[in-house]
Amino acid sequence: MQDWIESSFNEELYALPSRLLVLLPAAWKQIPRVELDLLTKILNSVRESPGTIQVLTTQAISIHQLEQLGPKVVLAFGVSVEGVDTFYSVSHKAAFSIIQSHALSELDETRKKQLWSALRSLFLSS
Repeated sequence: MQDWIESSFNEELYALPSRLLVLLPAAWKQIPRVELDLLTKILNSVRESPGTIQVLTTQAISIHQLEQLGPKVVLAFGVSVEGVDTFYSVSHKAAFSIIQSHALSELDETRKKQLWSALRSLFLSS
């Protein structure tokens, strides 16, 4: 029976890249609950959840580094992305799209509306 399990559930199945990569400046366990709740609401608004995304903790990253990770969409919250100078607009890079946002703790109502507008144009337009 063990052989059947190993041949049916090989690790290649889990090597598929995540469609959505979220960049955060702090480790998941260091982010306050209120900010995690906000992130969950943001993800739910585009039919995603914390369980369906890939999270990378970093302070800064380049487009080249992102390309190596193979995402289709990148949401950067409080992370400096080399080559992306605008906030709350969709930037199309190589094989992925990216939205840069201020950190979750810095999202006031105006910024949330700007973020929602960018998210809507990227995820919900068809």
